[in-house]
Amino acid sequence: MKKSSPESRILAALFLGLPVLVALAVFGPWELGWLPQAEGPYGQRYDPPIVLPEIPQETPTGSSTGVEWARAGWSLIYARVSSCDEPCLEGLELLRQVRLALAEDRDFVQRVYLYGGSIDALDAETVLTTGLVMRRIDGPAGTELRQALGEDRLDDGHIYIADPGGNLVLSYSLDVEHEGIITDLKRLLAISRIV
Repeated sequence: MKKSSPESRILAALFLGLPVLVALAVFGPWELGWLPQAEGPYGQRYDPPIVLPEIPQETPTGSSTGVEWARAGWSLIYARVSSCDEPCLEGLELLRQVRLALAEDRDFVQRVYLYGGSIDALDAETVLTTGLVMRRIDGPAGTELRQALGEDRLDDGHIYIADPGGNLVLSYSLDVEHEGIITDLKRLLAISRIV
């Protein structure tokens, strides 16, 4: 039996070992700056997601009914328990701009305003022509929902994304760039089409 030369063994080791070294360099535990890094979400992710309770809605007779608002599609939520003032209107306008920027995907996203206090600053055009879903959450019926959202965030307002199953998946402070919310929503919509 003929022995292989040392050179052929070295070549064989390089030939077989090179793919392993490349795989380790790319997928190994090291942070390599020259590789493209996947961007995470711009908002705070809830892992695991928080299941939102149904939003109560007052009926004309004064009784309260549960509304499964989140099951209608993805929900872009603005929640604030203090009265609606100029920053509140800016938050609602941000939601409108984000939804419009989704182009043909906007039909899969509803805007929801969870409010407390006075909403006198809202004019009829803002409420009626924009398809804004509004629910009061500052009373006893909204306690469970306020706790799920994080009551400490609701005085000045906070933005959330809920999936079609009513699960809270992302949240944002009001100083977020709207491009970040758009990017996150587009990713979520794309993933939900695959699944």
